[in-house]
Amino acid sequence: MAIYDTEEEQLEQLKKWWEANQTSLIAGVATALVLVAGWNMWQNHQTNQRSQASQMYQQMLESAAKDNGESTEKLAERLPSEFPGTVYAHYANLQLAKAKVQKGDLEGAKAVLKQAIQTADSEPLKHVARLRLIQLMLLPANTSKVCN
Repeated sequence: MAIYDTEEEQLEQLKKWWEANQTSLIAGVATALVLVAGWNMWQNHQTNQRSQASQMYQQMLESAAKDNGESTEKLAERLPSEFPGTVYAHYANLQLAKAKVQKGDLEGAKAVLKQAIQTADSEPLKHVARLRLIQLMLLPANTSKVCN
């Protein structure tokens, strides 16, 4: 590091440094600000998506509790299409399979459970879907026993 005799020399060196590096410094700060703002927007978007999926899932559960099969089925079909990849979408598939079994559509329920096995991210969800699929496969064709 150079030692300067006067403050004017120090100021002159600082001005030279600024002229040489101002573009890079400004670009770096601007890039950092854009990245932080973009990351925050992405996090807010993800939080809003999870919140909306949670609300729709709650509506589906309330509909199922009221034994409103048609509404439950519609909500269970919408959740995976509107919010794919969320845990709510995977649980909605399980609820959709249950609604189809209650309607007597065993083949439809089997298809939904097979899809749930393929798309679920967590192993416990895959195991639950497998167990329910096995239960359906063990049922006689004319039985409409509810899959829990």
